[in-house]
Amino acid sequence: MYNEAYEPTIDLKDLLFHLLYRWRSILLGGIVLCLLLGGYRAVKNLTAPAAETETQEEYEKKVKEYQLALEKYELDQKIYQQNIDTYEKWLDQQNLYMEKSVLMHTDPYNKPVATRVFYVELDKNELEKFQYGENLSIDPADYLIRAYTMNFDDSLWKSLETLTGVDPTYLSELCAWGADYGTNTFSITVTYSDLKTAEKMADEIAGQVEAKHQNLGRDVAQHNLTLINETADYALDTWLASTQKDNADKVNTYTQYILDNRNYMENAEKPEEPEKAEAEKVSVMNGLVKFLVLGFAGGIFLMACFYGLKYLLTGVLRNGREIREQYGYQLLGVYSKSEKKGFLPFVDRLLERMEGTANKIPEETVSQCIAANIINLAGEKKNLLLTGTISPGKLERVAKSVSSELKDVQLQVMADMNRSPETLRQLAQCDGIVLVEERNVSKNSAVQVEQELIEAVKVPVIGYVLL
Repeated sequence: MYNEAYEPTIDLKDLLFHLLYRWRSILLGGIVLCLLLGGYRAVKNLTAPAAETETQEEYEKKVKEYQLALEKYELDQKIYQQNIDTYEKWLDQQNLYMEKSVLMHTDPYNKPVATRVFYVELDKNELEKFQYGENLSIDPADYLIRAYTMNFDDSLWKSLETLTGVDPTYLSELCAWGADYGTNTFSITVTYSDLKTAEKMADEIAGQVEAKHQNLGRDVAQHNLTLINETADYALDTWLASTQKDNADKVNTYTQYILDNRNYMENAEKPEEPEKAEAEKVSVMNGLVKFLVLGFAGGIFLMACFYGLKYLLTGVLRNGREIREQYGYQLLGVYSKSEKKGFLPFVDRLLERMEGTANKIPEETVSQCIAANIINLAGEKKNLLLTGTISPGKLERVAKSVSSELKDVQLQVMADMNRSPETLRQLAQCDGIVLVEERNVSKNSAVQVEQELIEAVKVPVIGYVLL
């Protein structure tokens, strides 16, 4: 039954392959227009008048412009090279730091930390030595705390280097001193990649603090120094995670800066020294390549547009989907497209593989499948009419290949009912109809008229065959 709600659509994939299969004609159109435009340009060059001699003034102006451009080019190259040298130096320093720094290899989410907290208590006899006045508002014990947390000599770093094997340059970032003047306490916090070594370092620094106790008691004031807390545990340090990321980003940044400056150096065009022009005939090749390329591209575009418009305006059947969706007829079988033989046939084979139609089914096998479908769908109907909008010769060929398999079914071949009165008279006499249509030949309008005539006599359509 005719589907009035059916709306024809353009299958972009089908349109694309419709154009690709015509690559020979499209390529020929590009070559023809390429030769036409190229010939036109060559003739025009041959007939062009001689170029005028360049004046000395114009030549000197070009020389000055060249010298300025050359100076700018050489200055830019020098700046790029200086930038590269600087960034390479920074990159080497950063890579060395990332390699040697223990802090950069410490897990920030499970950071080993060892802490020692000391309490400073000033001797009561020493308090009388300090007089509080208007200009003195600092707790005397604060002087001692500052002395403990500052001015460590090289012996501390040497002892830590001996303990860990880490260069003193990278030890200072592992140690931190803190002071709480309100409670007269100060702390030592040590970070390392493992907790055991961090504890040993903290103990080593604590030993140095104890060694300073006697000197400070003699030079500053008598006091008591008490270790009130010592801890060793793992901590979460988001600041360290951010610092590690920032340092890693520096490596990428310096590397990118080096690559960018090298690209600038390589891509910078060195100005060409001008040559004094002489009067000469215009070269035949002047602009010829440009016209050849434009002609070739334009020819391909025009031919593609021509075949595209033809695809849209001819109104022929492109595939069996249109018949099935618009009229609801059952597909009985599809004969494979015949192989094209011409220039570079392997291109057509490649397109068929891309489209999915490379595996061609033998015609005999298709005919047997069509006959089997007719028998299955016809049922008790034995008098069938084979017709379609194609030529009688093609109908006879289909009938001949299918009839040998239809033993109990009478298959009568009739010409296109749109043009044959005899076929119209036979419509009402048959039990069913088998339609045969051809891709890229049968018209959609003719198939629609055919369907209306069949529906008028109320004879069932067994199905359709697609050539």
